[in-house]
Amino acid sequence: MVILEYIIKLIGGYMTKQASKLVLITDLGPKVTLADIANPMVNVEHSVRVPFFKDKREQGTTIPLILFAALKVKALVSMGKSEEVEDLDSKTIARIRDLLNDIHGLKVSVLSEEDAENVLVAKTVQEVVFNHLVYGGSLAVRSVDDLLFEDSQNKAHTISGNGSPSFSLPPYLCRYRLKEERLNVKSPFNAINPLMKAIAKEVFSGLKNHDKDDWAPLGSFSRRVHNYITYEALCRHGFSQDELKTKINNPGLD
Repeated sequence: MVILEYIIKLIGGYMTKQASKLVLITDLGPKVTLADIANPMVNVEHSVRVPFFKDKREQGTTIPLILFAALKVKALVSMGKSEEVEDLDSKTIARIRDLLNDIHGLKVSVLSEEDAENVLVAKTVQEVVFNHLVYGGSLAVRSVDDLLFEDSQNKAHTISGNGSPSFSLPPYLCRYRLKEERLNVKSPFNAINPLMKAIAKEVFSGLKNHDKDDWAPLGSFSRRVHNYITYEALCRHGFSQDELKTKINNPGLD
């Protein structure tokens, strides 16, 4: 498949060659790159919790580590730095809290109670962050049009594996792949299945030689596929080759 070969070559130009054995991210030293985080053979906790206390209750969210780390890289690039020296975690969490605050404000001031309950907070945050990183969109939720609601187009898309375990994709990655294949983003997500199955098989190529218990607890197969596709998007659209070499603090050592 020509597209798959292109993606593998594209990612391979930046990602450390997949090792034949699993590696803990803590073994990679004090600094890592986005490629290290996205590598399917690197075991790491793949989510970051963002606390947000509002109206006397916790209303925080989680965000994929690859997106959180990419926000840090983007901040470093904007400052002309190639390595994280000052810890940027708290500032990055604050930026995501701003999104949560935007969403909360729209829910209480614009939407009816019924509509507010149908807002997909985590998926809205993730889509806004992804579009900011990949397409240069605003890192803000300014109107109801920026919100994702309970809808068939906003559900996770599950794909049966072919030479890999089954996996699911979040809607923002499905829409990304539809755009890349020059299809309408409102097309059924099934349109991307053939390529996604091929990518999943590539992701599984190293994992299949290991017991699932050795890698699944530290990152599901779906999450490793997410990371691979997200990194592809960042390689294509988000960062230059030099920018992808930017090093951040190892999240496993925080």
